[in-house]
Amino acid sequence: MSIVKKRLDKKQTKAYIEKQKQEKLEKAEQERLLKEELEKNLKELTKDELKYLIQLIGRSEFLGKDLQLLYSITAKLQNQLNT
Repeated sequence: MSIVKKRLDKKQTKAYIEKQKQEKLEKAEQERLLKEELEKNLKELTKDELKYLIQLIGRSEFLGKDLQLLYSITAKLQNQLNT
């Protein structure tokens, strides 16, 4: 194998390794962003989910002992919906 060909092979190998490293970093970043989005979706309710809960609470009957806590929860849900 000629010296020129060896040098060319070495350059191509280095370029390939660098490309693989970059692709791995990009994939890791995409996975991190996806994980963040999934965690956010599990922690925060959508407007439709908030509306549904408020409507469900409004259609339900509760005992007197539950009313104060339920009022507080409903107020918080409505505040989240309005922000």
